[in-house]
Amino acid sequence: MFRLTAHDGAIILMHDIHQWSVDAVPQIIKNLKAQGYTFVTVSTLLTVQDGGAKAQQVYFGR
Repeated sequence: MFRLTAHDGAIILMHDIHQWSVDAVPQIIKNLKAQGYTFVTVSTLLTVQDGGAKAQQVYFGR
């Protein structure tokens, strides 16, 4: 079992070459939605006019 720590603006990268990763996606989505998170495309996340990530800015997760 692993612990997923998410925060606003997080990008969750998973590789579909690992079956365990593919199998975990439905539960991960369910858990994050239950916590109030919504899912958007990376393009939407990075759109500066929408207040997304800023170009040339370094961001660090937890």
